[in-house]
Amino acid sequence: MKVDYGIVYAEVYDILRLMDKSVVMQIPVEILEYIKNERDVNYNSKIDFDDIFNRNNIHPESLNLLAWLDLSYWADKDTRKSLFQAYYQKDEQMHPNVFSFKKNDNN
Repeated sequence: MKVDYGIVYAEVYDILRLMDKSVVMQIPVEILEYIKNERDVNYNSKIDFDDIFNRNNIHPESLNLLAWLDLSYWADKDTRKSLFQAYYQKDEQMHPNVFSFKKNDNN
C-alpha cells in the first residue's frame, strides 16, 4: 500500500500546531518547514484532538513520524536509552538466531 505522505504531514502539522511552541521549536526549522511545505493543504484530518493518538482516526505513519520526532528531539538521553534497550530486547526474543550470530561476530 502506497503511503500518501501529504496526508501524514498534514496530520503531524495539525498536531504540532496544538503543541507548546517551545516544544515544537526543539525540532530543526528545516524539518518543520519541510512538513509544512509537503503537507496536503486540502486534506481535512479526522483527528479527534481530545484523543490524538487513537489509531482509528490518525494515519499509522503520522504516529510513526511523531514517535521519531519524540525520540529525536524531545526525549532525554535516559528515555531514549531505555526505549532502545526495550526494543532490541523484544527484537532479540523474536529473532534469537540473528542476535546470537551478531554477538559471536563481536567477540
